[in-house]
This record gives sequence, structure tokens and C-alpha cells, in this order.
Amino acid sequence: MEETLVEEAQLLPFSEISGLLETLMPAAYTPAVDPANPVESADIELTDAVLGLQRIAEQDSISSGLLTPLWCFYGVVTSTYRDGTVETRDARLDGAPLFVLNAVDGTVIDLERGY
Repeated sequence: MEETLVEEAQLLPFSEISGLLETLMPAAYTPAVDPANPVESADIELTDAVLGLQRIAEQDSISSGLLTPLWCFYGVVTSTYRDGTVETRDARLDGAPLFVLNAVDGTVIDLERGY
């Protein structure tokens, strides 16, 4: 680590994080209205919320990043496909959270992209 950008950063209260989760997560998992999309519906059961630190890439840079407090949400997604097939995914077993929020400002973090 080279420098501290924010001393004693304040985390959002979990009640705010929970409200953001309820607002933002459904949009991320709502199947697109697209005939090519095979998913008809998705049911989500959240099982865990974990507060941790993660390196997040700085804008326009892959070589530097910020150590950021994040809320990672895990659970089970049951997807029903148009052909009747049902598939279940447990995020804990996959090792990848279903949804991630920055614990300081509440922004959505895409861990695959790194920001």
C-alpha cells in the first residue's frame, strides 16, 4: 500500500445497505425481455451478508487499485427456463457472491470487472 486516501472512512449503516440491496438487486436478476433469453424467472434466497475488504481497480487503471470495504451477499438462485428446466446455483459453493455493494457509498461493485 502506498497511501491512505481516506482516514477513518465511515461505513453506511446496514439499514441503508439493506435498502439499496432491495432496490438494486432485483434489476440485476430480472430476466431481460428478449426472446433469445432462455430464463423465464429467477428466485433468490439470500443466506449470508459478509463485510470484507477487496482491491477495487481505479478508474482507467488496471495496475493500481483501492482497498475498499464491501458487503458481499450470498445465497441460492433458482432459475426456471422457458423449456421447463430448473437450475439451482449456490453462491457459497461457487465462491462468488450474488451481489456486492461498496460499504462506504453503496455503489454496486462488479468483481469480474474489478470495480
